[in-house]
Amino acid sequence: MSLRYAYYSDLTGLAMDDASQKWNGLFFEPTTLRDLGLRIQLCHGTSSHCYNPQPASGDKFVVIHTNGIHTVSVDFCACETAPAVVEQLLRSRLFPSKSKSPRSAATFEVLRQFQIISFESKVTAFEFYNALSRLTNNVASPPSVSVNSNCTFFCCLNLVGSIWIVP
Repeated sequence: MSLRYAYYSDLTGLAMDDASQKWNGLFFEPTTLRDLGLRIQLCHGTSSHCYNPQPASGDKFVVIHTNGIHTVSVDFCACETAPAVVEQLLRSRLFPSKSKSPRSAATFEVLRQFQIISFESKVTAFEFYNALSRLTNNVASPPSVSVNSNCTFFCCLNLVGSIWIVP
């Protein structure tokens, strides 16, 4: 497994590839970007290296994007001059699930997409999240059977979306 780093400047293009798959010797099986070795370093450009990276809680971070729900490894910058974790996420165009020790975030792109779709079709946040879940893995049991904290987070964004217009 090779370790790849993504930096906030190219986060959307690199980290949000279409469904990740790994060859197991017989066939391709679904896997996560985290299991493929991807680490995302926030708050540093591609030309500099963070000397004090701080892994996200549990070294497992969920990013909700327009093409599905992705598990990645995120390293926050813990350097002396580093901004707060929430600010690092927002600068990377990620809306955090909570302000203290976030373990998931939604990209600004998915928030904008949800806003436009909900205005036109009146789709609920729960239905939109289920559709994203299906994009990630369409053969799993129906997502409505087990509602996890990420779905709750995204559904709460419906309240934020009515107040905050995504640019």
